[in-house]
Parts: sequence; C-alpha cells; structure tokens
Amino acid sequence: MIIINTSPRKGGNSDLIEKYVVDYLKENQLNFEPLKLREINISLPDHCFDCAVGNYCQNIKDDMESKVIPQIVKHDEWLIIMPTICGYGSTLFKIFIDRLSSLYHKDRIHYFHNLKIKAVIHGQVDNSWQILLKWFEDYQSWTGLKSFEYITFVFSPKKGFNFPKDKIKQFIQMKLT
Repeated sequence: MIIINTSPRKGGNSDLIEKYVVDYLKENQLNFEPLKLREINISLPDHCFDCAVGNYCQNIKDDMESKVIPQIVKHDEWLIIMPTICGYGSTLFKIFIDRLSSLYHKDRIHYFHNLKIKAVIHGQVDNSWQILLKWFEDYQSWTGLKSFEYITFVFSPKKGFNFPKDKIKQFIQMKLT
C-alpha cells in the first residue's frame, strides 16, 4: 500500500492523520510506503500533444515520471489523505492526477483496473467534499478503478473538532481484510 498525503501544508491536519495511520500500520507490522506530494518535485502539466494522448511528456523534467510513477505502480492499493479546500482536493492532488496522464494511455490504463483507492477526506465544514466525491466517481468510471471507498469528517483542532481515530482505524482494518 502507498499512503499519499495530498496536503500542501506541513504539520497540518493531514499530517496528524497520516501519523496516526503510519503508527497503526507499524504497530501491526503492515507494509506501506509514504508519499507526501509537497516533498516531490512536481511540475504543472503543459498539456502538450504527448500528454494529451497519454504518452510520456518530453517537455517536463521532474520527479513524476522518473520516481513517482515507478513508485506508485508497484502498489495496487492507495490510501489517500486529503483535505478539502473550497470543496475540492488540494491543488497538489489535482496536479498529481493530471501528471499521471502517461498511465492513461491505452497500453497502460490496465494499471487502474486492479487499483483500489481508499480516501480519508476531511474538511472544516460538513459536506465540503461533495464535489470531490463526484469527481472520484467519474474518475473510477473512466479509468476502470477496481474500487473506491472513502470516509469523511469535519476536522479542525482550532474549532474544537478532533479526528475520529476509531473510525479511521476501522476503515484501515476493512481495507486490510
């Protein structure tokens, strides 16, 4: 499993959730690989012809095709930790998904057919994730994802909301059984 933290903010709510998940996985001696999007060199897509048809982009030299894509395709399970920002996922998440375009090529799209994505989605306002969930539904449809599951909750320590550790633990356990 790869744990993908999509938050651009270091030390924020997503990092607290990620630490809890990582500690749980370590305690139970379960294998995982962390990936914090803010720590990789990732460029905006240039939407060139190669990108548009799912080829490897010849114009962008960053970590996506040399390091990140080879890292993620080793896994058939992603656990995405993401905040909602104005109803959407983070800008880093959007760039990450756009930069996966080389996997959308007809000769490589099969990767998604065995991929299970689980998402821990949190926001400071209840139901701030509805647009994002619709997007994931569409993404699952056109990539042929094997499965997409999620949990959502309001999480804002400054406003007195704490994250539901038991709910997250149950969600992870469901994933691992």
